[in-house]
Amino acid sequence: MSGPEIASIWDRVARVYDWQLPLERRPVEAAVELADPGPEDHVLDVATGTGAVLRALVRRPSRPATVTGLDKSD
Repeated sequence: MSGPEIASIWDRVARVYDWQLPLERRPVEAAVELADPGPEDHVLDVATGTGAVLRALVRRPSRPATVTGLDKSD
């Protein structure tokens, strides 16, 4: 498959990504705890998908200075 074909598949799947959030919640929280970013940190989440990591980061009491999510899909 070419890059545009793969991107097209992910763009279609992205519409229902949020359906998997309940399955992601615990692993995402564990990953954020392990990374343990502090208020002076700047976090880039590449291939952010559902944005679950970003949401978990901004819910932290000592959230990072900035959090940015990047994803090719719409």
